[in-house]
Amino acid sequence: MASDEDRALVSGILWKRIEIGMPLQVDATITYIKNQGPRTKNQGNGKILLADTKIDSPYNTYRYRGLPKGPIANPGMSAIRAAIYPKESSYLYYLSTPEGKTIFSRTLEEHNIARRDIYGKPSACLSYFPSYEHFFIELDLSDQLAGRYLVGKSLRNRRFLNIKYSA
Repeated sequence: MASDEDRALVSGILWKRIEIGMPLQVDATITYIKNQGPRTKNQGNGKILLADTKIDSPYNTYRYRGLPKGPIANPGMSAIRAAIYPKESSYLYYLSTPEGKTIFSRTLEEHNIARRDIYGKPSACLSYFPSYEHFFIELDLSDQLAGRYLVGKSLRNRRFLNIKYSA
């Protein structure tokens, strides 16, 4: 994270996600899970795969809502201050660049544009829509199969959705 202000903004985003019932979806929790136990499969390579977000662990903030069952690191004073004094904002999404800069977005669309601008088209991108209990998955399988898929369950009418958008 680039600065104390960024930490406070991210803290505010995470507290807001808890308030609205949105999964935290913190990649650091997936990295923590992958680095547990014997490291015989190069688990700590830093890449988060779609399959990783399905790992059954109480630390998996993609799978389970709320805070993980315990700490995933030893936080510094600036992280502790940010947790105690989160900064309110209109942001709901954030991501870190390889250079350590934090990019904040208000909407999922802004977030996915930022992700594409920074990392190119992801092989699989998972994000949450706050008004529905579903995930947005972007696949880059082939020119014919690539596209955006909306899958999940509406909180309002309890119907399952499976809609493909054009690439």
